[in-house]
Amino acid sequence: MLLMILLLLSTSPMAFVHDCYLPIENNKGEFLQCHSGQVLSTIEEQSYLFQPKTVSERQLFITSFLVSNHPVTAYEYARYLRLASIDPEVELKNHLGQHSPEESLKGLTLKEAMAYCRFFGQDLPTEAEQELMYLGGKHLKHRVLSEWSKDYYRDPVPQYYQGTNPRQNAVSHRQVVRNLSHLYREGLNPSLRYDKVGFRCVSRLPNPSVSEILLLPSQYAMPVESSPPILRLDSIPSNAMVYLDAQMKFPLGKTPLIRKLPAGEYHLLFTMPDHHSKTLRIELKNGFGYNPVISLSPTGPDYKISINRNTTEIRIAEGFVKPDGYYQRKSFVAAFYVDQIPVTNLMYREYAIKTSNPLPRCGRHEELTHPDQFVNCISWDEALSYCNFYGMTLPTNLQMQKIILEHNPKDLNIKGLTQGREWLLDWEDEDSDKNRRVLTREERPVYNRKKLTFPQGSEEPLKNRLDLGFRCVRSDASGLREPQKFADAPLQSDYWLRP
Repeated sequence: MLLMILLLLSTSPMAFVHDCYLPIENNKGEFLQCHSGQVLSTIEEQSYLFQPKTVSERQLFITSFLVSNHPVTAYEYARYLRLASIDPEVELKNHLGQHSPEESLKGLTLKEAMAYCRFFGQDLPTEAEQELMYLGGKHLKHRVLSEWSKDYYRDPVPQYYQGTNPRQNAVSHRQVVRNLSHLYREGLNPSLRYDKVGFRCVSRLPNPSVSEILLLPSQYAMPVESSPPILRLDSIPSNAMVYLDAQMKFPLGKTPLIRKLPAGEYHLLFTMPDHHSKTLRIELKNGFGYNPVISLSPTGPDYKISINRNTTEIRIAEGFVKPDGYYQRKSFVAAFYVDQIPVTNLMYREYAIKTSNPLPRCGRHEELTHPDQFVNCISWDEALSYCNFYGMTLPTNLQMQKIILEHNPKDLNIKGLTQGREWLLDWEDEDSDKNRRVLTREERPVYNRKKLTFPQGSEEPLKNRLDLGFRCVRSDASGLREPQKFADAPLQSDYWLRP
């Protein structure tokens, strides 16, 4: 009898209440996200006429997303600080002490709010998502509270901005704040604390390509209490059989699937319904309260792989970058993957549709809107958001120098290195966050190292000029960064799913 009771307890839903890697639906039609302690509600996808007051009306298709029923409370935020091993500053400690545990936490900066959401594999809502959940989510609690949005506040466009800002949006350093009880909207300084501004997080799922097998980092965090990492495989078309060995003796199941596996390296064999097979290497590591990063790379000598953006990545081996005019000593660069071409208009348009972000607008320059043209009129924040959405980031200055100076780009077939300029991840000055470094090159063959010049320039992160594009990179290994090292990192760099 005792054994039967223990067996029933072990198979009951309550036994797995701390083991929900994906949101679990309860009998109220709500979703419980255990690791963050939040109850989530789904907002169904639909077309929506987005009408912010300072930009023109536009029709958006917003995909389904999950939003927490209430803003983040002081208890939930304190739990996050403990899980992330973050020792808050004195000002933040005093601020937390002024709230009761169940009270909605107010007065955090945008950076602190976004770091919380990203730690749990979530994000702040866009302004369009806020409007939609205000209108459709009548059950959401604490609707009188103003909340942070991830969008910038766009001011009315003066005529003199059109020459320097081809997207025709006035440059703004303010962040959108929306009120849940009505569509009240204002722009506030993201670095300051406001007594009436809270935040809540949303969870989105990527929309995979219809032709590729995808290995995606989960949008949902893994609890610290669970030791084995979880492997999530999404594929469209589905029903791809997955094996742990090339002899097909150890099947894992058919995609899509979610499995717990011990940390380690796996060589998985995918057999599609049309009998086409593909072998990929996956490295799983234990994380710090979030899902492990899945490292995707080929097992053969070919360095090119297809990813979910209709483009190709090329592997750059590890090595040292020689001294130049900016770096006075050798610097080691770990192996990484880089886009073969800069992001195109077609690739960015697909991303904008998935995320409800606005498309780039280049004024009257119609030739820049061709689908295969490298995207222009993108600010640094928008470029990094694109890369983060796919679990990547912008290249650092050292990584770009490694591509150009230490390799032969002609042999690697890396495109666009002599066309225009590209955003880099680095700050222009370590003591200033005003300007981001951009890559500038003269119009000459980059594979001729003796004639190559590598001057440096800088632009304000919010500017979107006609000759300024970007490409993405990702690390070769799983490279999880320790949470405590994120405390002093800039907001745009503390993307918790990928380094």
